[in-house]
Amino acid sequence: MNEKSILGFSILLELPMLMILLSILLSFKINRIANIVVGLIMTIVQVGSLSFGWNPLHYMFFSIIEIATLVSIIWIAFNWKESEA
Repeated sequence: MNEKSILGFSILLELPMLMILLSILLSFKINRIANIVVGLIMTIVQVGSLSFGWNPLHYMFFSIIEIATLVSIIWIAFNWKESEA
């Protein structure tokens, strides 16, 4: 691995933490789109990592919980109404 790929993975790992702050700072429409997009990206990454070789049972356990949580976030953001924000 080179420094660019490590930086890319580091940014990817920081996205969920960044979304907490952005959910407070962004307007409703941009916040909704950001939650859907980041949720989709993280879901794709997590599903991809599960299907990439052998994974210990504890990793599979946490991955399934993370995927379920991400799908819930996408569903909630997709169904948000502006009056709820």
